[in-house]
Amino acid sequence: MLGILLLVATVSTWGLPVTGYTVGCVPRRLCVDKDALQELAQSVAHNISSSHDRRILLKMKQFRKITRWPKLHGCVMIRVADFYDHVLRRKLGMTENDHVGDRRGPFVDLMGLMQHLDDCVRVDEMKCQGLNAKAEKMPLIETPPVKKMQPREWAILQIQQLNQAMKNISDAETLSKAIDELKVLHNYIKGSGVRNWSKE
Repeated sequence: MLGILLLVATVSTWGLPVTGYTVGCVPRRLCVDKDALQELAQSVAHNISSSHDRRILLKMKQFRKITRWPKLHGCVMIRVADFYDHVLRRKLGMTENDHVGDRRGPFVDLMGLMQHLDDCVRVDEMKCQGLNAKAEKMPLIETPPVKKMQPREWAILQIQQLNQAMKNISDAETLSKAIDELKVLHNYIKGSGVRNWSKE
């Protein structure tokens, strides 16, 4: 079989990346363990229900328009990682400046995975300033013209929806919606803006 053959896979606390070996026994580390993310998200969201109608993440069909463009996908995933870091801190009763310390559990592990996600984005955050500024200035599109939207416009809309959710993060329904959508986040990571393998 061509490509990478993963012989060993382990998940450690704090979301440490999975270790794999190529057919030549060269060790490599997955940048973000999407399987671990899905499993942890399912464990924290299994009894979460939300009546919140407004989505935070775009529908997958819409989001795929972004994933083919490294800069757009990368810039959006930086914002996604930052948003979920805030969400998870809220769930743990932590402020933005608090350190994890000796805390343990799935929310802590998910925070670690968000950190890895941020580290694995291919684009430098400084290059996202124009896109972020555009999202701030433009009014939120309540009913997007789906057939006419270009990838950049979808990226702007996704950033706007994350910004809107961030403003309402203290609202219990927004928090529940975020945790509920965390169950599918592993699908959104796949794309040209996020590295599969760690540089280490």
